[in-house]
Amino acid sequence: HYPLRRQRQMCIREAIKRGKSLKLNTTLAGVSENDLSWSVQKDSVVSVANDGTVTAKASGMSYVYVTTPGGIMDKVLIRVTN
Repeated sequence: HYPLRRQRQMCIREAIKRGKSLKLNTTLAGVSENDLSWSVQKDSVVSVANDGTVTAKASGMSYVYVTTPGGIMDKVLIRVTN
């Protein structure tokens, strides 16, 4: 599991091989994992499931975003390699 940091901190950068998956998570007081909204910048490079599991689809780079119901957003830069 890879923790996310708040947006004002430096973005985490993770590398993953094409076809592999990794689980992102975040811990915020009073926010359930089920309440988080996940999205990606480039869905041709990675996909993200509702539980924060990122799957690498093609070589490249893409941000994965997570947003709380209160509007706090964070992002992780994912680099996909062959």
